[in-house]
Amino acid sequence: MKTLVLFFCVVICSEEAFSQKMVLDLRLDGRGTDYNSAAEADGRRDYYKFYLQTARLNLSDTLFEDISYRVRWRLSGRNQGNVTKRDSTNLGLDLAYVTVKTAPAFTVTVGKFLSEVGGYEGALSGPEIYFLSEANGGTSYLNNGVHLTGADVNVYYTGAKLTWLPPNQYLAFHIANNNTAVGRNESFAVDAGDSLDNGTFDQDRSIVGLVYNNSALLGPAVQTLMSVHYSNPGQGTNEALYLALGGQFTFDQWMIQADLLQDRFKSKNLTAVYDDSISSLVLGLQYKLQETTTLQLRLYESQEVLGGSPDATNRYHDAGLIWEHYRINNNKVRYHFAYFYRAMDSDISGSSQRTEQDIIVGVRIMTDIFRAFEKKPETL
Repeated sequence: MKTLVLFFCVVICSEEAFSQKMVLDLRLDGRGTDYNSAAEADGRRDYYKFYLQTARLNLSDTLFEDISYRVRWRLSGRNQGNVTKRDSTNLGLDLAYVTVKTAPAFTVTVGKFLSEVGGYEGALSGPEIYFLSEANGGTSYLNNGVHLTGADVNVYYTGAKLTWLPPNQYLAFHIANNNTAVGRNESFAVDAGDSLDNGTFDQDRSIVGLVYNNSALLGPAVQTLMSVHYSNPGQGTNEALYLALGGQFTFDQWMIQADLLQDRFKSKNLTAVYDDSISSLVLGLQYKLQETTTLQLRLYESQEVLGGSPDATNRYHDAGLIWEHYRINNNKVRYHFAYFYRAMDSDISGSSQRTEQDIIVGVRIMTDIFRAFEKKPETL
């Protein structure tokens, strides 16, 4: 903490401070959750809470024409002070990378950066996330027994990225530290992966990724996104594969997004061998009511296949409605409301449908700290 305070003092007092951007991003929410009797019989309980869904500081700057950097600290969440990763970072550091432009259409990024896993849904910024599909967020929210993690456990990782940027296209190759705490909840203790929870520092495998985005074929109104990420850590006892195929169509006040996502996990825990997967179809429809107000509808259909003991198939049916309103058209202050309904059906004999309903009400505030000293607050 002392180091962080000292860093802020040096940055703020430096002559170049006001050429940089330090953005404070806060989202404060109130949430109420209601479960049906079948979910309560599995250990779930209705609750409400007030919490910081997002609290972070983002510092970025372009040092030279071909060199830029970005650092982002997360101020909310658990275990902020514990170093839990082999890259010597803790959960409070989301991003810390340097990007160098090596040629007109090529860049190299080194450090801790976004994995770009999970399609368009995975590309959502934290303050834009209210709920995630099972392929991205996992299935523990309604399944107190054997469940699977989602792709978002790899949303940030440390490594290197080579990016090719021709007009209206984007192609990136990643190689980074892996995370073997994926797949079944039972297999978490098999390998420490990128986590140091078990005191393991060796890195015998990496995660590699390939991400491609194209808006050149039919113009910027129509985009496609494809990605594949694969890791084979833990001396080959575990495997993780993340696939995503998405499309986005924008016209007038409408935006339509669709993702087809699949996660596959193969793991060996003692004498048991598991071959599990989650598949999600995600559909998002957004309509801009006016310059400062949007309404979103999100639909999800997912299937979780547990191949092992137990051998089961769980199906999830989710729907959500999101309203967002900005006080003025500058994205600094936003009010939001979200309602979500989720249902889980299992083919395990004797199981009943479990449901969850959520209501979220909150506000988001975002401002550039350095620029805040330069002018008076805007008025309505």
